Amino acid sequence: MPARRGTPGAYYRRMGRIIGAILGAILAIWFIFSTLSWFSLMLKTFVITAVIAAVVFIVVWLLAGRRRQE
Repeated sequence: MPARRGTPGAYYRRMGRIIGAILGAILAIWFIFSTLSWFSLMLKTFVITAVIAAVVFIVVWLLAGRRRQE
């Protein structure tokens, strides 16, 4: 029985789709993790900025109150 041959390049086309799907999944996972890390870094920056602003506000408020009492 002779070997059955498909269309030329069918194997490579199928393998190309499989490799493309695997690379697409890897890139999607990488994008999700990089987006999450970017979001957490942005949130940390906002929290640190808010804490610094609150400390400065409290120090100025306390110093202004002390000057009024003197």
